[in-house]
Amino acid sequence: MRNTRFQNRKLMVAFVLALALVVFFAVRLVRDTPFWHLPDKPPDRIEPWMTPRFISHAWDVPPDVVAQALQLEHDGTGRRVTMGELAESRGIPLEDLAAAVAQAIAAFRAGQ
Repeated sequence: MRNTRFQNRKLMVAFVLALALVVFFAVRLVRDTPFWHLPDKPPDRIEPWMTPRFISHAWDVPPDVVAQALQLEHDGTGRRVTMGELAESRGIPLEDLAAAVAQAIAAFRAGQ
């Protein structure tokens, strides 16, 4: 009987140590995940990989402002198109699309 209590104590200590390690790494994961750390300022420029939704979040403007600047219509598919894909499909340089979005953002902020 003494032997069983000793084994249970070993299992309990091992379980508590394993649980402590799980909690430790879970806290580190949540704390160090870049998703939780949004930058204080928007990116310097619009990149080809950015989606209109990302742009509206990063520059803190309503999604409609970006959608109107890009002449996008909601098609209901939920597909996320990138700025690079938009520029390529329209046959215009990305810089032109980025300039249109930047002007729309500036106009929105001026009107606030």
